[in-house]
Amino acid sequence: MWVLVLTTALVAASWAPAVAAAPYRQGEIVVFTGVATDEQGQPIANLRVVLEVSRKSLSMRKMRREEKGLVRQSALTDGDGNYRFRWRWHSYYNLFRLMAVDSPGSLGRDEDLRPLETVDVTAQVKLGGPVVTPLVVRDADFLNSHRAFLAGSDSADQQRIYEEMGKPDRVERMRRGSSEEISWFYFARGLAYCFLDGTLAASEDFAPVKPF
Repeated sequence: MWVLVLTTALVAASWAPAVAAAPYRQGEIVVFTGVATDEQGQPIANLRVVLEVSRKSLSMRKMRREEKGLVRQSALTDGDGNYRFRWRWHSYYNLFRLMAVDSPGSLGRDEDLRPLETVDVTAQVKLGGPVVTPLVVRDADFLNSHRAFLAGSDSADQQRIYEEMGKPDRVERMRRGSSEEISWFYFARGLAYCFLDGTLAASEDFAPVKPF
């Protein structure tokens, strides 16, 4: 009898620190914020930032640790490079990453994502409270093309398609009298959009092909 009582007490004591150390209550909102900048500290507007949440645990079948239950949220930075996420805490998840990716469009498939900067914020999450993480993008080629493209995409229709689809694989321009026709091609997704003086005039579906 005494052995059972002592064993129960020891088990309860071993669990007590884990419960006390939980950084958030179940269902509590965890806020992730930060600013995306280039290496010179200049903020990057309209950059896609992704919050990845998963669980890392030991697989007894494979006898190694593996990730599962991946969930993603994404957002565009504002004009000052700020991003913000609200994540509802669930104790199942124990691995947290923030990524700046090369496309502001929809997340698509895993292989379509090209991280420009990745930061593991799991340790910060375990401290509790808001998670504030700066993202410094060091890919100058991407930044230059990204900014040049945004500078030429100032209509409401172009901004909407850009936010939904990301940067096109090819852009073609043609003069039609006093008007300019611009076509955006997304080869891997089999989509093309035609803008006339910035206004979406037509869209077309075709068999997806490898970008060239």
